[in-house]
Amino acid sequence: MLQRVDQGDIRSIDRFGNCILSHGKEDALLLEYYDLKKRYFFKSHQLDSVSRYIDLSMEVAQRCNDARKVISIQFEIGLLYAKQKKSVEAIQQFQALLPEIETGNDTVLLGKLYHNLSTVYIELYQFEAGMEYLCRALDVIVPTKDFHTQGKIWMQLADLQMQLYRFDTAEVSASKARRAFEKVAIKDYQGSAAIREAVCRIKQGKQLHPDTLLSLLAFLPALQNGPSGKVTKTTAYVGLAQLLIYNKFDLPQAEELLAHSLPTCDSMQLRLNITDIYYAYAQLNKLNDAPDSAYAYYERYARLKEEIAQEGSRLQLNGLRVLHQVDQQAEQIKNLEQERQISHLWTVILAISVGFAIFIAVFLSFVLRQKLRLATKRHQIQQLTLENQRLLNEKLEAENVSNARELATTTLHIIQKNEVLERLNAEISPLLKESELSSQIKLQLQSLRGSIRDNDFWETTWENFRQHFDRIHPEFFQNLQAQFPRLTPNDLRHCAYVRMNLTRKEIALLLNVNVEAVKMARNRLKKR
Repeated sequence: MLQRVDQGDIRSIDRFGNCILSHGKEDALLLEYYDLKKRYFFKSHQLDSVSRYIDLSMEVAQRCNDARKVISIQFEIGLLYAKQKKSVEAIQQFQALLPEIETGNDTVLLGKLYHNLSTVYIELYQFEAGMEYLCRALDVIVPTKDFHTQGKIWMQLADLQMQLYRFDTAEVSASKARRAFEKVAIKDYQGSAAIREAVCRIKQGKQLHPDTLLSLLAFLPALQNGPSGKVTKTTAYVGLAQLLIYNKFDLPQAEELLAHSLPTCDSMQLRLNITDIYYAYAQLNKLNDAPDSAYAYYERYARLKEEIAQEGSRLQLNGLRVLHQVDQQAEQIKNLEQERQISHLWTVILAISVGFAIFIAVFLSFVLRQKLRLATKRHQIQQLTLENQRLLNEKLEAENVSNARELATTTLHIIQKNEVLERLNAEISPLLKESELSSQIKLQLQSLRGSIRDNDFWETTWENFRQHFDRIHPEFFQNLQAQFPRLTPNDLRHCAYVRMNLTRKEIALLLNVNVEAVKMARNRLKKR
């Protein structure tokens, strides 16, 4: 269906679009329809319509996430600016696309971008920049074997070099354009390039062979009937007329070409071509012995040349002003981008700082909770330990009280028992002196008295006492022996009884000695 659409017929394009819109076709076909509309409106210079369909295309391309198509549409935006003579916006748009397209693989789009950038710079009379971008475009296009596009760019470069009076390099460029058009057999463009090549030769003072002029005249039918535009044809006609006049060859044909070209140049305001026509007419009238006419055309030529020079200076200054404005805006954009990057950097730093602060806060909160939990556990352990210690102390205290009570009771029993034994011993002593008792009874009484004074009995009593005493006063004897190693066992007993605050009499009963012995023992202990 796409092959049946006539791209020059708006009704055919609209029928194609209505079919797509009514059947809800895929976005690729919709983009193709919008491209056809844009091409038609570009050719017919309906730039407002071009802008509308560019917006529609961008909406569909972005919806499809077609990055390559988005770049192509952005290129069309720059092309629209160039058509609208918005040089600043066009240069900015093209230069903004350069990095992305240069790193891509679309050599055709890159060549178009360089070519259109050169056109904008040439319109601003910045010819050096224009030639630079034309050479870049050729570097991209030449490997693609697109000879038609190569020829057009070589010919545009030749025209620019001729305008700057660089006829030697212009001859080379025109020759390359001619060979490129020859490869694709486009006769009218081939003839136009050949005419430019010949003009550059005569501008350098070189001679042309009559056969060369005949071969150039042979291109006239192709120029008249070929698809090239009016500007290309008119420039070729004027150049061929100049060659014929310069070489004094077929002057009627030269006059006919000039007469045919002048109205077209006037209507299209091709002022450079008009100056060439005036100069050619002056030369022709000079050859025809019409000095007045020749002078009149020289006068027109000089006046128009002066006007073009003045306008060129003005346009060149305006171009410099535009480029300065472009540089200023680019600097502003660069500064804004740097500020944005700095702002973004500070935002990132702030976000990292906030995140770090939150992390520190959470970490500290966790640590504090852990410390609080550990402190709580330690407090609980301390409380439990204190409680256990208190219970243990109470238990020990109760045991000590019990042991003290047992010790006191034991001691009291021992004292009471010793008192009984002492009284018993005291009662036995008088009986032994009685003569009336038989010797057997006396022996028994003496045996009883010996039993009362038996040391084993007193040792058993002491061991029983010491067990109770050690429970109440542990390590008492060890500490005492450590400080006073010369103490005897009786001294230790005496010290233990003193520790219990017993009287001398009670100590004497426990030791089975008299009170004086206790007193003497205490004095001996003090000396030690």
